[in-house]
Parts: sequence; C-alpha cells; structure tokens
Amino acid sequence: MNDGHRVDWMVNGLAGDALHKTGKGTLVVAGSGENPGTLNTGDGTVILAQKADAAGRVRAFSEVRIVSGRPVVVLQDSHQIEGDRIRWGYRGGTLDINGNDMTFHRLAAADEGAVLTSRAGSATVRLDFSPSGQKA
Repeated sequence: MNDGHRVDWMVNGLAGDALHKTGKGTLVVAGSGENPGTLNTGDGTVILAQKADAAGRVRAFSEVRIVSGRPVVVLQDSHQIEGDRIRWGYRGGTLDINGNDMTFHRLAAADEGAVLTSRAGSATVRLDFSPSGQKA
C-alpha cells in the first residue's frame, strides 16, 4: 500500500491464515468480533480498531508480528489484542498502546528493534513474569 493511502479492512481472517501488510500506507482493521487470523506487518501503520460483535467479543487478530523496524501498530483500545500475542521479529518495529493499559507475561522480541510506546499519553504496562499459578 502506497504512502499517503489508507485502506479500511473490515474482513476477519481464518484460523491459520495471515494478512501481510507491506508499504508505507495505513491499514485500519475495523471488522467485528474475534478474528482468528494473524497479522504480519513490515512497513507503514496498522491501526487495530476491531469492533465488538453482538456477544461483546473483540480481538483484532489472534497474533500480530511486527518486523523490519519500520512498521507502527496502534491499538485503538485495550481489547484489540492481548500483550502475549504480540511478537517482534527481526529488527522489530513500534507497538503504540495509545494510552491503553496492557499486561505482558512475556516479551517476544528477536532483538533490540522492539519498541513499546504510548504516544497518546500515559498508560500502565504491567510485566508479570511469575510462573503460572504463583503470585508475583
């Protein structure tokens, strides 16, 4: 997708299927409900803005992979994806939690290219690395 262009994506993927985002443009993910597909992004901006379905369920992707150091993934709200379902690959990229609080039980980053920021203001990031079933 070219720089300066925007695509509004309102289609959920299938389990085992991946949407690949390339190019400097902006992809706005605005489907509804839980999307069982994954996102691989290597450039540009992706805004996760999935809406709740009739049962109140919402999840933009089952997993997001951020690679190359160029992409920015922005969370519209804290329900878009769980922190543990985000992975930074080679050279990483930026996850902008956009003022939303998040919890991570692991940080899955291949190298120092992973960036976690909140450009919309303060947010709380909770890192809970305690073994399962134990209190931190």
